[in-house]
Amino acid sequence: MIGLVAPIMALSGLAMLTTLLRDAGDRVLSLVGAISYLLAAVFIMFVEVDSVSGREYRADYANVFTILAFLSQAIYGGALWRDRLLPAWVAWITIAFNVGWLLVFYVVNYPYGPGYYPLWNLITPFLIGVMLVLSGPVIRVKSDGRRD
Repeated sequence: MIGLVAPIMALSGLAMLTTLLRDAGDRVLSLVGAISYLLAAVFIMFVEVDSVSGREYRADYANVFTILAFLSQAIYGGALWRDRLLPAWVAWITIAFNVGWLLVFYVVNYPYGPGYYPLWNLITPFLIGVMLVLSGPVIRVKSDGRRD
């Protein structure tokens, strides 16, 4: 059941992060990350609904979810690095964690794809959320140098 709730909650958090990144000046990466994670959430909904209803497990859909989820979060890491919304180390950890574990899961499960690890791809969104809470309110600066 957590496979149904967790992607939706992560998607809502990533949508809020997309808004913050767009306000910080990002126009492309955050939107690509949001769309990629939305597609990932759709694929995992099929897997989880089939699981709950007793149908056959769709490993190919789970693999697509894993690939899209990890890559979308790596894209968010790139957006965070470029826009400096958080310290650079958060961005680099996000990129390295997601790309690294995607490759590890792919190698471990070769030739079947990366497999499905439901909570593993929620670690970096949690880190980003905690860092946003700890950093305090985000101060927006207009192009003329005045604060909002």
